[in-house]
Amino acid sequence: EEALELSGRERATDKARLKKNLDLASGNGIIKPPNPRRIEPRKKFPNLSSSSTCFVCLDVETTGLSRRSSYIIQIAAKMLHSSDARDSFSAYVLPPPNVLKGEVESLTGITDTFLREGGMDTSTGVMHGPAMEFDRVYEFFCKW
Repeated sequence: EEALELSGRERATDKARLKKNLDLASGNGIIKPPNPRRIEPRKKFPNLSSSSTCFVCLDVETTGLSRRSSYIIQIAAKMLHSSDARDSFSAYVLPPPNVLKGEVESLTGITDTFLREGGMDTSTGVMHGPAMEFDRVYEFFCKW
């Protein structure tokens, strides 16, 4: 890390401007460049109680975490603070055959048979038809 050294007079003149970057522990006025990975805290927060503020929780079930070999098998969303059924979205996505492994099935409760033939969603008690291709599910989600 490169450092910039200031004389006592410069340090006194620019103290207010440089205060947060000044390394006081060293006592020699070393200014460290800001860390590019540091995320600055927000100065002003949005008004979360405003009636125009809307939050949506998104849940995606997948067959794994790899961008190359994993597939989305469910997309669900819920608008918070709403009891209207239209403010919820859930759709199953049809992956290629034989992608779901036992580990994914036991973790999500979603089986290959359920995705291909439909059936009762045990978590909601709602009957579903066969899952759709991702493009179709995405189209419905965007219209939701």
